[in-house]
Amino acid sequence: MNEYFYNLLTTLGNGKYFHARYLYEVKKDIEEILEANLMLISDYDFDIEATDGFAYSNYINLSQGNQIDINQPIIATGKYVGDSPFNIEFRGFYNGNIFNENIVIDSGDEINVTFQAEQVWHANYILENEFSTNTFVTDDVIEVSKEQNLLSAKTIFLCLEPDTSSISSNNLNGIDEEDLVIATEDVALNNAIEVFPNPFVDNITVKIPSTENSGSKEFQLKLINTKGQLVASYNLNPTLVGDYYRLVWDIDFALQSGMYIVEILSENFIAHKNIIHLK
Repeated sequence: MNEYFYNLLTTLGNGKYFHARYLYEVKKDIEEILEANLMLISDYDFDIEATDGFAYSNYINLSQGNQIDINQPIIATGKYVGDSPFNIEFRGFYNGNIFNENIVIDSGDEINVTFQAEQVWHANYILENEFSTNTFVTDDVIEVSKEQNLLSAKTIFLCLEPDTSSISSNNLNGIDEEDLVIATEDVALNNAIEVFPNPFVDNITVKIPSTENSGSKEFQLKLINTKGQLVASYNLNPTLVGDYYRLVWDIDFALQSGMYIVEILSENFIAHKNIIHLK
């Protein structure tokens, strides 16, 4: 409860929360924290345009609220009419100086729009418009929410069946993953697993159908970023509720906004899900 409160305070103040047990070299980490807090761009203009057309409905996901941390990538999603190349104009004020950067994404560069990118855009669209007083906008938010399996304030009581999501956390139980005997991936079971909400903010619930192959005394969750790096792992015991197993993760560590892959491991199966984290 205290960590949730501390995270809330730092989020409201555009700060960063660190738990002492995650720090190894305290002096070095404190220096990095102080340095990072000074390397923010708060006054800027970020434009994306397509050749012989225009871009619209652009959303920028930043780890520091409305400020840009120069040590972190800028994740931008949007729609466009026209063709490549795309021209990015980035102007702002940093360290007492005005800067102006122009970046061209050449038509020769591979532009591959992934399913995760589409979900990030739809998630931002829902967050921005779910409390709109416009009836047409509200109807569209509900339809998008159902089509993309992304819960909103307007669809939270509907019975959705998401097929893209998942979970994780730090390994607090200290159980070695080598103790688990892992089988091959069960496609039908993987598709039946539900994880919500997606995108998530501070907690996630996982529902695994109770079948002959899904039963396990313990599950291990691995959180993997888009670079294939292990971010965290968590071992936990499931709760049997009716005809499904229920797993609940309360996030108790700092996590950057973005897209992740969750690997769910048990004695009998392995499953993978995609998930989006938004602050």
